[in-house]
Amino acid sequence: MANRATGVPAPQLLFDGSEEKFDLWETRFLSCLHILKLKETILREPDEASDEDRWKNADCYAELVRLIDDKSLSLIRHEAADDGRKGLRILKEHYSGKSKPRIINMYTSLTKLRMADSETVTDYLLRAENIITALREAGETMSDGLIVAMTLSGLPDSFKPLAVHVTQNEDSVTFAGFKRRLRVYEESEKMKMTEPTTDNVMKTYTRQGGGHSKPHSNRKEEDANITCYKCGIKGHKARKCYKKVWCNYCKNNTHAESLCKKKGGQDGVRKVAEEQGGDQDHLFKAKYVKSDRPPGNVKMKGIMVDAGATSHIVNDINKFQSFDNSFQSETHSVELADGNKCSGIAQQRGTAVIHLLDNAGRQHTAQLRDTLYMPSYPHDIFSVASM
Repeated sequence: MANRATGVPAPQLLFDGSEEKFDLWETRFLSCLHILKLKETILREPDEASDEDRWKNADCYAELVRLIDDKSLSLIRHEAADDGRKGLRILKEHYSGKSKPRIINMYTSLTKLRMADSETVTDYLLRAENIITALREAGETMSDGLIVAMTLSGLPDSFKPLAVHVTQNEDSVTFAGFKRRLRVYEESEKMKMTEPTTDNVMKTYTRQGGGHSKPHSNRKEEDANITCYKCGIKGHKARKCYKKVWCNYCKNNTHAESLCKKKGGQDGVRKVAEEQGGDQDHLFKAKYVKSDRPPGNVKMKGIMVDAGATSHIVNDINKFQSFDNSFQSETHSVELADGNKCSGIAQQRGTAVIHLLDNAGRQHTAQLRDTLYMPSYPHDIFSVASM
């Protein structure tokens, strides 16, 4: 509305000729006409134009020309003089039309959309939705999957974990559900930034007597008793290990040659785990039972329950029920707990089946989907996040 004292329209009611802002401006303009009792006049063509209708239509035109820029006025002043209905129709066809070049430009804008560093998720989604709404009003049919994919491509690298989760999820994701996940992820990341830095992968707990697991209070004493499973030296975790190691046997920089499982260094790995004792992660000991083996050949092996791992890891191919044929080992990289990234160590991905014994001796079958087959990894990993 105009300022009561000066008659100057409010800034948000003025249209500056920006195509992407026309729909928002039109909403404000029609609301203004509604207050002036002119909205019905400009939206509906009367069966028979009366003198009263002509006057009201001219009033709509007068309001319209007050609130548009010079370019827009030039579009209507000759063809729609004193005709508010026709003037608004011309502007709408020009700024929100269904011409092929305009639709292509909108698709291009959507594919090139990028979230700015200073932008919030809400601001970014509003920009995307303005283009999406304009495309739909132009008659374009867009699936939620296509919209989600285009919106994902414009997110910064900090949103990659969410992008991986959305693209790997077999369930269909609606755009409304995706927006909700995006906002929740942003809030969780903000909370992490305000919290003190902690080692949230493979935290250290000990079992005292028959009670509950309790965290260590003295981290220095804890680190002094820990043996690094990367270099085999006491006093630090593998995550904090800066020692360069190299295994000549399997050509890998994630462990020393003495701890290489392929070379037969499984005893070395077990020795490291035994040296850590109660000061390392208290592992949930699950028993694998292979029904096709004689009882005397059953191998008992521990599985690590890791809240920080994003995928299950199994190093025995016999535990796999099926494999994903689309998985490409050479392009897949794994980030280990010590921060190192390795490519090619995950040879397959598929569904693994394991058998667990609970504390009452009852056997349970667990099917682990999207499990990585990594024969060089020293132990199996049960991912809490993946489950």
